[in-house]
Amino acid sequence: MPGKIHAILCTGNLNHSNVKEYLKSLCSTFYLVKGEYDNIGLTNSYQLTPFSDHLESLRIKKIQMDVDIFVHGNAPLTIHESEDAIFLSPGSVTGCNTTVPSFALLEIQKARPVVLYEYRLVGGELDVKKNELKLSLK
Repeated sequence: MPGKIHAILCTGNLNHSNVKEYLKSLCSTFYLVKGEYDNIGLTNSYQLTPFSDHLESLRIKKIQMDVDIFVHGNAPLTIHESEDAIFLSPGSVTGCNTTVPSFALLEIQKARPVVLYEYRLVGGELDVKKNELKLSLK
């Protein structure tokens, strides 16, 4: 996939340094749970409270970080959209906390809808879904 992936946003739970090195080998831009990047917020779910209302805690953290796309760790792969935000849990490439390893790619182009590619390993086969989302970044 050289030249196809421009950035990896990792929400943690790598389990081994080999996984980090492999992900870093896929592209030159690699972020690992460090915080705010442009219009993208990145965190692990343990920082979200109240956990009893997960979607509301995502909204609160999104406002605090002042971002449009909020990526958080919480297997399995899930996506929630609102008028002004995308909330994405990319799942886990290692299958941590789920039996289905997964990751997500976001295609972000100025003034165009964000496109989400969902990758899941189901029964030894790679399942890929493409979704055009409502949000466009300015």
